[in-house]
Amino acid sequence: MDRWLFWPVFTSLTIVTALALLCGFPGRLNLIVEAISVLVCVIACIALLGVALISAIKKRPRRASSFLLAMIVPVLLWWPINWVADCVHLGITIGFGAGQLGASSSSDGSRFVAYDWSTGFAGSNKLLIHDETNEIALPVAQHTHPLASEIGLGEDCAGNVGHLLGHYYICEF
Repeated sequence: MDRWLFWPVFTSLTIVTALALLCGFPGRLNLIVEAISVLVCVIACIALLGVALISAIKKRPRRASSFLLAMIVPVLLWWPINWVADCVHLGITIGFGAGQLGASSSSDGSRFVAYDWSTGFAGSNKLLIHDETNEIALPVAQHTHPLASEIGLGEDCAGNVGHLLGHYYICEF
């Protein structure tokens, strides 16, 4: 019987979301999870293509399309999946103090706080920044507060951040 199947799409979205959540945590766990996630994605793509090809050969186009959609939908929803993973990571970092390398850096008055979300690999600098003034999103020339209040990150991150939620920004440099 040829019919649309929704479980492959939901399963692939669940797996990709779980891997995005786990890959966002810093430290050695990241190295292991990223290696496993690449392996899982390759095996899953081969399996999904195989099932889609077999379904197409058996003249079941809806079933074949369902399995091809299971490969395509996570790619199309990649940015929202990463945003949700970053928001969960934000909640874990702020709520429990976990999910960061080392201690947070704060300026005087704690209007500016930086959390290290780097994975520990060379050249991987990712910071969660809480800036109540929202000046970190502006170019350095437009900052009204002294750069010292930004813990030396003003020049690296100014205008080079992505807004996450509220006064929280992600800076990758």
